[in-house]
Amino acid sequence: MAHFKRFMQAHRAIYEWTGGRLGGHLLGIDMVLMYTVGRQSGRIISTPVACYRLDDHGVWVHATNHGQEKPPAWWLNLQAQPEIDIRLGRERYRIRAEESSQEHYEHIWQQLVERQPRIAHYRAQTSRVIPLVFLRFIQRYS
Repeated sequence: MAHFKRFMQAHRAIYEWTGGRLGGHLLGIDMVLMYTVGRQSGRIISTPVACYRLDDHGVWVHATNHGQEKPPAWWLNLQAQPEIDIRLGRERYRIRAEESSQEHYEHIWQQLVERQPRIAHYRAQTSRVIPLVFLRFIQRYS
């Protein structure tokens, strides 16, 4: 896991340093760079997360934390402060995070798995419900 953390730190640095020219895709997966507000520290924390664009109103992310029992810190931060900035490739947006409703959960999950089959096994690894979160575009920055 230590190697993965170092890899993601390097990925985040490249994504930010290049203004999104590099880092928007990783191993064939679209990546969003979220700037969450630390719920305890109050500091801005940049986190690259796999994302899925199913329509033109925003992108979906899954809070799988690789199937671990605890949710990722970025999800806890989004719950405390759901309106944040993101970078999607070279574009920047203000978004509002919205968790999927129960009635749409399975439909959205299946669409995400179709696009990225590697995530399918995460649900079997944990007893918690993996949040599916829509990052709804509020404003595009120029």
